Amino acid sequence: MSGEHAIDYVAREESDGGWQFLNRGAGAWSPNEAMLVSLGQVVSMDSSLNEIGDLPLGWHASRKGKSHPWTRAKSDQEER
Repeated sequence: MSGEHAIDYVAREESDGGWQFLNRGAGAWSPNEAMLVSLGQVVSMDSSLNEIGDLPLGWHASRKGKSHPWTRAKSDQEER
């Protein structure tokens, strides 16, 4: 949320419909670093997230960087 890293991985939880927005290159993170924010707040920081707004439950989207297209795939249990 600091804007230091671009979002390059988004997951939509099958169990509760929740969204996770991550940067895979930012290194390991702990649950203490997680933040609860509104979807609108995240999209206002990166409008390209509108492209995956219809991501189905249990799916994820990834990209190589902010200027690259999103790729969608069904998530495996091991990925979560």
